[in-house]
Amino acid sequence: MSTAEVRLLALDDVEEGQILTQDLQASGGAVLLLKGTVLTPKLLEMLRSRGYTELWVESPQDQLSLDEIRARLDAAFQHSESTPVMIQLRALLERFHSGASRRG
Repeated sequence: MSTAEVRLLALDDVEEGQILTQDLQASGGAVLLLKGTVLTPKLLEMLRSRGYTELWVESPQDQLSLDEIRARLDAAFQHSESTPVMIQLRALLERFHSGASRRG
């Protein structure tokens, strides 16, 4: 099982690979990024350009279990239609993340 530290960080202190702990909404209320999104350099730059200054994130301390990976994918895909493409994408992400978590 993974332990994670959840913190509110200044955007400049957020690191690639950290994970959003809550949905991020645009000023109009639309969801911009979902809880569980792994932050990449491109996403961080996009958030800077939109004026965000801080984010609630977690930094996993240990490897994620397969159940935790599946729970995060379920949360990320909960609002998606169950089309063949989306089902394949979720399966691909599960394989990728479960392999990545085992490599450490």
